[in-house]
Amino acid sequence: FELFTTVKGIGRRKALRALIHPTADVAEAIATNDLVFLTSLPEIGRRTAQTIVAELGDKVDRFIEVRLNDGTTGAATPAGRQELVRDALAVLTQLGETASMSRDLIQRALVADPTLDTVDAVVAATFRLKELPA
Repeated sequence: FELFTTVKGIGRRKALRALIHPTADVAEAIATNDLVFLTSLPEIGRRTAQTIVAELGDKVDRFIEVRLNDGTTGAATPAGRQELVRDALAVLTQLGETASMSRDLIQRALVADPTLDTVDAVVAATFRLKELPA
């Protein structure tokens, strides 16, 4: 909410009305430049949606959850798993991967091997997956 209100033209009242979806969904729409989703929010037009993406595009990664194929998310899993996903995402983005590609790789790695329990193991698994032909 507070980050959303830093966008030019969005005050507290407009932000309260607009944020009707879970934070993770709005953050993902911002990160992926999903203007259709953003303009579906109350009081958010196309120009405001473009401004949101421009101003917040690189600031929302911490709010995006990795969705696992079993229907759970990083936030719905135990705290240790959530921290593991967040740390692996940070490592992969520091190594030059895009945030969206990193989330996809982490999701695939955790689904392929749910026993992964360290950041190093998750990162190594993502690089193994990356080497496989799509």
